Amino acid sequence: MSKYSRTALLAALAALLACSCARKKADEAPGMPAAGPAVAAAPAAPASPPSQAEAERLTAGRTAPATPGDPRRREAAPSPDQPPAEPAAPTGVVGPSPQPTTTAESAVGGTSATETTRDLALDQGSPLSDRLHGTEARHAEGGEDSANGYDEQHGQGRRGARDNDEAVRPPPEPRRELVRSFYLSNDDSMSLSSAQRIEYAIEKGLAVPRAHIRPHELLNYYSFETAPVDPGQTFSVKADISAGESGGYTLAIAVRGRSVSREERTPLVLTLVLDVSGSMRDEGKMEFLQQGLLAMLDQLKPGDVVNLVTFNQNAKTILDDFEITDDSPTRLRRAIEGLQPGGATDLHEGLTLGYGLAEKSLDPEKNNRVLLVTDALTNTGTTDERLIAEVGRRYDDQKIRLSGIGVGADFNDELLDRLTERGKGAYVFVGSESVVDRVFKDGFTSLVETIASDVRFRLDLPASLALERFYGEEASTDRSRVQAIHYFAGTSQLFLSDLALADREPEASDEVKLTIEFEDPSTGTATEKTFAFRVGDILADPTRNVLKARLLMAWARHLSQLADHQDTTDREQAAKVEDQCREAQSDLESRARSLSGDADVSRIRELMDMFCARFEGAGPTRHNDYPPEE
Repeated sequence: MSKYSRTALLAALAALLACSCARKKADEAPGMPAAGPAVAAAPAAPASPPSQAEAERLTAGRTAPATPGDPRRREAAPSPDQPPAEPAAPTGVVGPSPQPTTTAESAVGGTSATETTRDLALDQGSPLSDRLHGTEARHAEGGEDSANGYDEQHGQGRRGARDNDEAVRPPPEPRRELVRSFYLSNDDSMSLSSAQRIEYAIEKGLAVPRAHIRPHELLNYYSFETAPVDPGQTFSVKADISAGESGGYTLAIAVRGRSVSREERTPLVLTLVLDVSGSMRDEGKMEFLQQGLLAMLDQLKPGDVVNLVTFNQNAKTILDDFEITDDSPTRLRRAIEGLQPGGATDLHEGLTLGYGLAEKSLDPEKNNRVLLVTDALTNTGTTDERLIAEVGRRYDDQKIRLSGIGVGADFNDELLDRLTERGKGAYVFVGSESVVDRVFKDGFTSLVETIASDVRFRLDLPASLALERFYGEEASTDRSRVQAIHYFAGTSQLFLSDLALADREPEASDEVKLTIEFEDPSTGTATEKTFAFRVGDILADPTRNVLKARLLMAWARHLSQLADHQDTTDREQAAKVEDQCREAQSDLESRARSLSGDADVSRIRELMDMFCARFEGAGPTRHNDYPPEE
């Protein structure tokens, strides 16, 4: 900078300082009115005015310097006399960051945020959930897509900032780094209950609570194309990558665990803990329980050991260390048929007695499992928190796993989810005869047989791609932040991610890798298996897996958008809901055209039609206010 320019700059700064001091004295003077927005006095004119660049530097304290990067990041408001800056290109990710911050977004409930912990789970923050609530994460963050540029966090919109030169403008967020290697989990407890409860509620004409719509569980429940598991292997992996609907790419990875037949499965020490409280007489809950357990008898084999505990306000042992033989199921059948509901519900008492019998019958050579069947509507005894701690302690001490079966539309979904998570098991929901058969017949081995323990999945992307959004429950670059799960026989699930371009288009030789870390449940032997796929080999037009996953996510979004208006009595609102339903039906119909012959897709469209039927004709009668011309 020349001596002349420095002189001009110093003169301008001095003038600004003098104005500030004068204003401060005026504000402090008694009886004087409060000062309005600050207006800078014109600087004393130098021999030649300062350059435009130097003038901009004089006001640099008013607005944070522009930083190119993620367009979802909140930007500082422009000054009134300057046009707003052009938004950054919507790349979804940005270049290397000086801080270990994340770029990916997890599809779970809440609002997404940038964290410095390198955690992608984002404490239940997710754009998918925001979309399910009708609001994009970038909208909530006051980014370029916000209505009127409104900053909800700071309560200050761009318009307000223009009207007030003293408005506090938050500094720009740090640039986010590319995330190419991370651990991920669709669901801690491998639950299927979300889809089962949605189907049940729609079939019965009941409301579908927003809390029951968990998109990642839909990816566990409905079937996808998988690769066969090679002999002697535990898992197979099928990868598909396609162009994304709004730029970037969509990656679908289908993981399948090996199947185990009745003859092949590990002998069981099975402790049945059955809820016989008064609430079990409602909605056919006891009938479902008895029907399922009677169907289960055909899945037991000689050498299995069964304990049977019932509980209401008290717990009672019905069978103790009962070994299955060719002719013994008769006694077990009579015990099941004799169950009668009544009384209060002390779930803690039932599980405590059940775990005691399981420990008494513990056999390290067998699969030691507690199977809890309940509506989990606890109304007496130990609190939920102590109950959950007890389950965790019993598992940690004895490695006795807990599987859960929820019955009834009102079952305590959250409690059963937390119990089975602590007990390293899965839980399902039973609400119809078809589901009873699916759980207790064909699905019984999957419910009780663990093929891999402490399973973790790690996804590694090539330099050309980075994670933008994961449609699952947990994702983090920190291994310890993603809970390990147990994988059950014959189980498959789909990991769905949106990917953004890093600095170039992917090449055919670029590799996508999924590494599975797990332990043998019998020997404890640790194993690590990596499945690598060349982008050129798996890149294609949207595959059936990608298309079906997108349809499921769209269905979840439509249901969530309608969830808050299911019981509306306002006719005008009902008419709007009816129109939204038509749009949802049309969207699913369009998506289904590429998935002809898929039974799940037909079922989802049928459920959407049933759900929307409740709104038909609910709105005001539409008519023409003007008579036709004669």
